[in-house]
Amino acid sequence: MTILEQLNDADIPQRLDNHIFFGSIHSLTRTNFLLENGIRYIINVDIPTETLSHIYHELRPSLFDETVIVNIDNFDSQISMENDLVRSYHWYNSSLLQQLIHYLDFLDDINNNGEPLTPPPESHYRNAYVQFDHGSNDSVSALDNLLYGNKSEYSRTNIFRVANEAKFQVFNDLITIFKCSIAQNGNMNSNILIVSGNGNNDENLISLLMSTVLKANPTFNVYQALQFVKSTTVIPDTVRDEKILWAPGFINYQELIKKNEMYWGLGSQKGLKPTSFASPISNMERKQRRRDDSSIVRPKLPQQQQSSFCSIERPKRARCD
Repeated sequence: MTILEQLNDADIPQRLDNHIFFGSIHSLTRTNFLLENGIRYIINVDIPTETLSHIYHELRPSLFDETVIVNIDNFDSQISMENDLVRSYHWYNSSLLQQLIHYLDFLDDINNNGEPLTPPPESHYRNAYVQFDHGSNDSVSALDNLLYGNKSEYSRTNIFRVANEAKFQVFNDLITIFKCSIAQNGNMNSNILIVSGNGNNDENLISLLMSTVLKANPTFNVYQALQFVKSTTVIPDTVRDEKILWAPGFINYQELIKKNEMYWGLGSQKGLKPTSFASPISNMERKQRRRDDSSIVRPKLPQQQQSSFCSIERPKRARCD
């Protein structure tokens, strides 16, 4: 029995915004759903790379051509590239991600210094995950201005072993890259699927989804973001709010949003005065940020849900009728 056959009790993924769906690992068995909803980008959270590589090779014939799959893997202390399936999964999707980023630079008329897509040396496979190097000499592009990290960090691999605040940064950077690709390619029917082992039973996944809501809507408080995510899916009572709100690195990431996003990011609000979190920026930098943000597809919140976010008090738990 294949891994996909073992996951035959698939749940239908839920929609977070116009271009993001999310669900459990079982969602990957819904191949008709993946095709009908234009899933061309898949972000896997906390699923072991070896498990994912087996699923990928079973799933690949049913996917769109050049579907990009990445994973944020906190399970493997050392990812073995001696496994042929892992090696193939890593190389193919890393190449697609690199091509995507280079193409975005090309569309912005930026000369990129990316390496040609030739197989990396064996030493690269022994360390097949991103280690952030903010001292990169790569030229700064319009895409870089939208990311917490540098685009070169995402051109090297599709496997990201990060934790705490860095996990939230990588997660949201990947969403930004994929939404840039959707906007630049003009294919508004393309979408992103976010997958974890337990879907809406996973506190860590819900925290990551909340971070995306907060990034797009930095005037929201954390309880409003939680209420919004709850409005999109049924979250079991066994999932505790305190575990969601106190996920490692989440508080630090919220402060980063207030610092970076409130005045020039995806959810920037004109006319707001800087707070103690805001770093001083020049008018030229602010204008450049706004120009860069114009290429991003911003999540649109359902109108019927917005009224519940008017109060600064903690909202009551949403009913799941």
